[in-house]
Amino acid sequence: MRVLIAFVVAIALSSCASPLKREGAEPSSGASRSTESTATPAASGKLTVEQQNEKAFEIFQQMYEMSGSLSPEELRTMRIEQYNKMISNYPEAGLAQEAHWKLVRIYVREFDPPAIEKAERVYEDFSTRYPDSVLIPEVQNELIRFYVKKKMWESLLRFTAPIVKARTEKPVAMPLYYYGEASYQLDRKEEAKVAFEMAVKDIPKQSYLYKMAVDRLVELGGEVPADDTATQGTRRRRPKN
Repeated sequence: MRVLIAFVVAIALSSCASPLKREGAEPSSGASRSTESTATPAASGKLTVEQQNEKAFEIFQQMYEMSGSLSPEELRTMRIEQYNKMISNYPEAGLAQEAHWKLVRIYVREFDPPAIEKAERVYEDFSTRYPDSVLIPEVQNELIRFYVKKKMWESLLRFTAPIVKARTEKPVAMPLYYYGEASYQLDRKEEAKVAFEMAVKDIPKQSYLYKMAVDRLVELGGEVPADDTATQGTRRRRPKN
């Protein structure tokens, strides 16, 4: 238990390096629709960041202590309510950022059918509040994996397009590759080729995404990096899904 608590505290403190874009802001109307929150009005204006961290951690401890006595459905409901309480009441706490990520995972993994619209609204609220959060790629990739699994190519293209467009300071390997893949699956081959040409320049060569991008690029007749030309003839082309 002490090890778990120490680990969560470390996450909370490290996450605090990314401040709110709108200091002390409450969730957007979209987020409140998506999270079914029963939280009280935000109290962030009365609490320091340190106090918010302490309060959010208290909520986490309560969740841990209650989890063993609840059914799976009750546990899911309790987690949604408590994560929303962190977000609404203690938005500057590090755990409030992680709470957004946890909510997205719950909505796409634990609902049948998945509550994808709620997950998308949580992401929208999260990316607005914490545009520089280190957790943004994790939340983005969670949604990308869902769209790919369900073969929701239009949704995948819509979701990844603005991420790719905004890639200025650092590569966005997974969104970039899957922007190309969504274009490919939707028979937008020229867009796909351009995306995969960008991908092979940005994605680390040791990544499985790099190898997949080269495969697609070969198939589409695009320009393959010079050090990969020797393997073009031996690569197996993947069938269209």
